[in-house]
Amino acid sequence: MGKGKKFTRRGRRKEWKGDNEHSEKDKNQDFGKRGQYKQIVMENADFENYYKGQNIIPDPEEFKQFIDILKKQLPVTFRITGSRSHCEELRDSMIKNHFSKFNNNEGMGSKPEEIKWYPNGLGWQVPTSRTELRKSAETAAFHKFLVSETEIGNICRQEAVSMIPPLLLNVQPHHYVIDMCAAPGSKTSQIIEALHSQDTGNVGSMPTGLVIANDADYNRSYMLVYQLKRLQSANLIVTNHEAQFFPNIYVKNSDKTFNVPIQFDRVLCDVPCSGDGTLRKNKMIWKSWSPRPGNGLHPLQKQIFIRGCQLLRVGGRIVYSTCSFNPIENEAVVCAVLNECKGSIRLVDVSKELPGLIRRPGMTSWKCAGEGNVLYSSYDEVPEAEKSKFEETMFPPKNVTELNVDRCLRIFPHLQDTGGFFVAVFEKVAPFGSLDLFEKKKTEKVQSKEVEMNGVKEDEEEINSIVENDSKRRKLDNTFQAHKELRIPEPSQNKNVKVFSIEQPFVFLPKDDPIIEKIKEFYGLSSEFPQEQWVVRTEGEKFRTVYFISDSVKSILNSEDSHRILVVNSGVKMFFRNEGDGNVKCSYRIVNEGLNTLSPYLSEKRIINATLEDLRVLLEEDYPHINGFTENTKSALEGLDQGSFVLRFIPSESDNNDNCLIRTKLELPVWKARSSVNLLMKKAEKKSLAWRLLGKELEEKKTRKSENEKLSSTEQTSEQVSSEQKVELQE
Repeated sequence: MGKGKKFTRRGRRKEWKGDNEHSEKDKNQDFGKRGQYKQIVMENADFENYYKGQNIIPDPEEFKQFIDILKKQLPVTFRITGSRSHCEELRDSMIKNHFSKFNNNEGMGSKPEEIKWYPNGLGWQVPTSRTELRKSAETAAFHKFLVSETEIGNICRQEAVSMIPPLLLNVQPHHYVIDMCAAPGSKTSQIIEALHSQDTGNVGSMPTGLVIANDADYNRSYMLVYQLKRLQSANLIVTNHEAQFFPNIYVKNSDKTFNVPIQFDRVLCDVPCSGDGTLRKNKMIWKSWSPRPGNGLHPLQKQIFIRGCQLLRVGGRIVYSTCSFNPIENEAVVCAVLNECKGSIRLVDVSKELPGLIRRPGMTSWKCAGEGNVLYSSYDEVPEAEKSKFEETMFPPKNVTELNVDRCLRIFPHLQDTGGFFVAVFEKVAPFGSLDLFEKKKTEKVQSKEVEMNGVKEDEEEINSIVENDSKRRKLDNTFQAHKELRIPEPSQNKNVKVFSIEQPFVFLPKDDPIIEKIKEFYGLSSEFPQEQWVVRTEGEKFRTVYFISDSVKSILNSEDSHRILVVNSGVKMFFRNEGDGNVKCSYRIVNEGLNTLSPYLSEKRIINATLEDLRVLLEEDYPHINGFTENTKSALEGLDQGSFVLRFIPSESDNNDNCLIRTKLELPVWKARSSVNLLMKKAEKKSLAWRLLGKELEEKKTRKSENEKLSSTEQTSEQVSSEQKVELQE
């Protein structure tokens, strides 16, 4: 990518430092002397000449449409998170409470439209910019709704074309999935939603698969944590590795007799790229664009893609994608890897998937730009003085017509008012790389009926030797040591940038831990709950937070090779210790993040059924007095010991009015003090719930409360990020 230039994950130069330093208006302008600004000129002759020369859009009139729309503001797009049981409720609430106002005000612009190719009506597009949304009171309310729902994870503001790769992965609940270049995390969140798509909230419905979200940048890995923790998945591991050197992970086989490497059913390679497909939202690219970043990123993109193919199990699916128009980063990489894999992977025809999505086929002919942006059709045409800057794989291979490159997807902005994107979907049909030798050996053993333990041991040693040699070739061990020494970045001069410390190790709690036994007894926790999957992040007798991880995650974190993996974060917060009240039998309260996972295993001991009127009191008042609730709820609260409990609301026919849009069971974490209660949710979560329950914006009525009964509903964690870093979370 060149020395002296810092690129983001997609290869673009870092021109902006965040909304706390420059306004939205400033982002569309170039800096002049002494703070003066001049409007960015959205023209670049090199860009137009390069893509005309590449013939990416043969029709001159259509090419003009392509250039014209790149100069227009990108619409606001978002999706409602599909892993939540209330996603349809939120969609209906949004339509009822916000979309109707668009029709009543002619100056508001067009009403939001459903993205036709996004499943289940959960993807939406607003044909206007974020700046325009803030102009009138009605649209400002909708913008505020988007911001607050995004904050709590009910909505993900994501560019429409960015939603395509995870959908084409076709993730199922039993799949092991890795997102190799995951930050900022919007695609990973889609993967997690798909993994939990059949999670009903009942015992045994938790998915058996897992998701590894990896990123090479240390601080951006923590942004992944901030983005993904809102999805409340115990099946997630966030890691910090260079994708092309992601280490092999060994776990015990089903018989616990020897170690086998983990291979993935699904791999997403959304690789670093030059990013000119994002011109509509990143206007600074107009000024700085050149073909050089695309040429420079080609080798890295190949390496990441090849490593993804090695990690993929035979029969699995891998998706390669960029937000670039450049064929050097797209079709050239696809052809190079197809030829290197020698038939082990094949391009999948996805023309019938995502009906309604307008796409163009991949290119079979392209050129490379050299000095002075001269275009060369083949490696032989490149002058000797320039050949060191090129690789032969940058040019169309001789067998390009045999590789089915037309099955790739090119998404152009003028087709459906989007950004630009490139997507290619592959299936692994034969072994490639040393990791596949394990499966091959196992198959050979079954076929030859050689099942003696000595033979198995010899096979294991033989395979391990091959794998370790392959690891040395890819310098995985050296990479691990380099990462270990360089994990903590240099302190930033900007005080707004938070530098995170190394995470504490995962400590698995024994079944007979006295604190865990106390928690189980207090909440009436079922013996079926897999408590061997409870972990803490600190050594010693006292721990503040109890996390829960899935069995699939446990197998990795508890493996002998866990030291190879640079884990940034994993697990769902389930209990948090509340200090300072000696009258409470159990000081560990239920955390909202883990309630969905915990709920199926809770007895009625610490659950109180509530009415819609009870919820109204709980939402509209801080620390409401017990006497303010309905008689049945009041009686139940009076008979309950102090501490954390669950308030359950099951909607009835009488609740199905125009205001209450809740149709499924609702459970909320609450704290009972001596004479009052407190809903353990953030304000943004309360506001979202109020819209769906009461059909109005929440207006809290403050009540007096003694200090010793107050309980903060949130706690500070190392996962929180500064306002400057939050800006980078949105793609």
